[in-house]
Amino acid sequence: MEETMTIDERYKYLRKMQRCYRKASRTERSIFLDEMEVITGLHRKSLIRLVKGTLTWKKRHRQRGRTYGPKVDDALRVIIKSFDYICAERLQPNLVWIATRVALRLLSSRALSSTQVQKLYHADRTTYLNKFTNKHR
Repeated sequence: MEETMTIDERYKYLRKMQRCYRKASRTERSIFLDEMEVITGLHRKSLIRLVKGTLTWKKRHRQRGRTYGPKVDDALRVIIKSFDYICAERLQPNLVWIATRVALRLLSSRALSSTQVQKLYHADRTTYLNKFTNKHR
């Protein structure tokens, strides 16, 4: 099995090749592109776009806000823990049912509003599972 480059390794390699590519003639550029294509596994047009660009990480202009809020996080934490850190595929289809039956009893002093239950209904599987289940492992 062939190992693939990580994104950081790929960018490091492309930064080094970028200097040579910009100085090279048209025929030399074609040779460089062939080599970069083999090494990185990227398509030729993608390589041209990357090598002609800046090859620096762009900082996000606006940070994402919290989507679910602390009450939804608390409910998810209780649900996941009470079901012994069940996998995402089994948890997600029943999440709203579980939240209304089990978590509300355990969180009786902090009941969820209808908008928070809707957020649970539309919750992305990877979001809450990365947040809570990886801590258990």
